Amino acid sequence: MKEIRWKRPREGLFKVNTDATICIERNIVGLGIVIRNHEGEVMGCSSQSTVSNYTPQIAEACAIFRGLLFAKDAGLLPAVIESDAKTVVDLINVEAPSRADIGIVISDIVYFCKLYDIRVVFASRSANVVAHTLAKVSHVAEDLFFLEDYPSSVENFVLADKLL
Repeated sequence: MKEIRWKRPREGLFKVNTDATICIERNIVGLGIVIRNHEGEVMGCSSQSTVSNYTPQIAEACAIFRGLLFAKDAGLLPAVIESDAKTVVDLINVEAPSRADIGIVISDIVYFCKLYDIRVVFASRSANVVAHTLAKVSHVAEDLFFLEDYPSSVENFVLADKLL
């Protein structure tokens, strides 16, 4: 079976990959975000953690929302958002109000996406390695924010994706 890898967005579009990880022992949620252009160059990335007892779905939704905010604040729009959290992506794309705890975050994401004409799509974990690694790094390091650069912990993955 062939591994699905990250794919470049079309020219004029940025791709925002997001992921969340949870460290139950330390009650930490890690959020990873990477924004790349059509040439595969990293335009921005972040690795953030927060003390929380979020469910995996809420953590993934928060990662998507933070990715949207980062792209907007950095002027990296228009964009497509990719997440390996299929359930969350499906909730966003259904656009039906949810009474679950995650509903408020989903509503904010849907509103933001309509406002800026952004799509949220599912990507397999193998196509989301950089964001996943950034989320994991946040459990053991200070919060990191980069513009047009990235930490050495993801360098090999970024370079491998850029060759595709």
